[in-house]
Amino acid sequence: MNTLVKNNVSVTFFRKKFFFLLRNNPKLANVIYEVFIQGGHAYVIGGYIRSLLDNSHVRDVDIIVDLPSSKLEEIVAIYCTDFSKNRHGGIKMTFNSLTVDVWCLNDNWAFRENVVNYNENKVLESIAAGCFYNYDALVVNMLSGNFNIRYYLDCMHKKELSILKSNPNYANLNPTTEANILRAFYLKRVHDFKFSPNVSNYIVSKMPTISLDIKESLQRLIDKLQMYPKYNLLTAEYLKKEYMNLLFSQKETSLEQYLLSYDYFLSENNKK
Repeated sequence: MNTLVKNNVSVTFFRKKFFFLLRNNPKLANVIYEVFIQGGHAYVIGGYIRSLLDNSHVRDVDIIVDLPSSKLEEIVAIYCTDFSKNRHGGIKMTFNSLTVDVWCLNDNWAFRENVVNYNENKVLESIAAGCFYNYDALVVNMLSGNFNIRYYLDCMHKKELSILKSNPNYANLNPTTEANILRAFYLKRVHDFKFSPNVSNYIVSKMPTISLDIKESLQRLIDKLQMYPKYNLLTAEYLKKEYMNLLFSQKETSLEQYLLSYDYFLSENNKK
């Protein structure tokens, strides 16, 4: 939090940072300027903004634009030679050592499934609310510098990770269950976060949807780690221990889940 005060976060702060980013990456600048010319807006979200606030190394940038995906693809093809489709339907561009992922607003799962209302008069709030965890809910308009980082600040102040929307459909319809669970455990380990009740309930209720076999569901999480090198702090033993502690502390755990998990962890301990 001291860094936030030191950086004197403001509209001017973000505008200067984005001008510097575009000035040093002319091809990216051409893509973004063309989005503006076509009547669109561009919003930076998530980790890049955290890096600016912490004055830490920038590895990649995530951007949302409010243009049709066909138009975005046309623009990227004109100005960028090194690009591909990313895992979630957006476009990944590479500029020297910088990786940029761009998505279209209409392709965002939360808006597509109508679990988050998009309000044209409160775009920053709508996009921030469309993020799954409060830790990731940072959004800045690249042109104006206007921003919404209040969910993130609340997360850091309370040291508590939470899912932003209480509507159960918000969590149930999210298509990246394994990634969400891994991210929760990673953030807990790195930042010593506690889990809000909705995060704890989400993990406990979703693990059986990965597999009813506890051992298999944990193994699938471990296998998924290969796709996320930045989560290399997570180990199989850590995931087992944290899941066991979480499961056995939950009042919502079904008797069947409890017994299956207890048998599994008991058998694992007996092997040692």
